Amino acid sequence: MLRCPRIRHFGLHQLREAMNRPMFMALLLAWLGWGSFSEASGENYVMPREFVQYAEAHGCLQLSDFFDRSGPVNPPYVYGYLKESEEESGVFWCKKKIADDKPYLLMIFVRHKDVSSSTCPQPIEWWNPPGGLSIHQEKSMTLGSFMKLTDPHQSGPKKQRLEHNAIMSSYDGVSVVFYCHRGEWYFRMSH
Repeated sequence: MLRCPRIRHFGLHQLREAMNRPMFMALLLAWLGWGSFSEASGENYVMPREFVQYAEAHGCLQLSDFFDRSGPVNPPYVYGYLKESEEESGVFWCKKKIADDKPYLLMIFVRHKDVSSSTCPQPIEWWNPPGGLSIHQEKSMTLGSFMKLTDPHQSGPKKQRLEHNAIMSSYDGVSVVFYCHRGEWYFRMSH
């Protein structure tokens, strides 16, 4: 704070004069407008821009409030789903623009068309609030403890081991592992 009344008065006088100048007002309004525009245009991403754009192209929005929760959580995306092309593939959560009883989608992203992606239907529709994502690799786990996504009463093949990457979504002690096997998605939920 300025303590000298003479300097404080001089500063206010200069501000009043500047506000009467059209150039100052134009710059001030432009600056204020830019701040509003940048917030309204969604420039604050919670995941990489390429995922946000891919989601929007598929009728889905990023989870803007994803980190508005307590405790540690992985981000709502992860790169490296496909082993043969870790830098060219990823998965992420998004929310349908038109919500229904399964408002969330787990999207599989492949940067280049020539990279073979999962043969499972994409995306995965999900009903529970999403957790942070990570790639899960556990060769000793079998699909016997998994349930079929399209029919949760049907379990997976008991002796079939996980042969490739799975997707883990976890938050607050609850984890869900998604795995693609022969064109079908399976999931395993644990507390």
